[in-house]
Amino acid sequence: MRPRQRIRSAAQNRYLWHVVYGTILSHARRQGFTLRNGSLADAESVHRWAKETFAAEAIKLDAAETGRTVEDGELVRPSTSTMTTGAMQFYVRLLQERFAQLGIDIPDANEEELTAVYGKKIRRTSRA
Repeated sequence: MRPRQRIRSAAQNRYLWHVVYGTILSHARRQGFTLRNGSLADAESVHRWAKETFAAEAIKLDAAETGRTVEDGELVRPSTSTMTTGAMQFYVRLLQERFAQLGIDIPDANEEELTAVYGKKIRRTSRA
């Protein structure tokens, strides 16, 4: 029996949707970027593109670091809702690195930035 991996947290999900995807969408609209597979109409379109582009790689990186065996279905149709907390950290890091190349800074998840976004303190997510 292998150890159970913790699924990404609610705080990680809020950070992903509001800060990461929100930053990408905001800059993309201002600078006129489009995605390979279409427009940047909303956060959902950013999510679909990012998931198709980076999710499988994040899962592989997390598995290599933790020694976890990756199930076949995880890479065929990767989902952020079933990612481990570690895979989610890799996923965000991959997005940060890609967009940094375009001059777009996606802030790290820290309490001050999340407080500014949500107007109240929420549980901190960390990037290892």
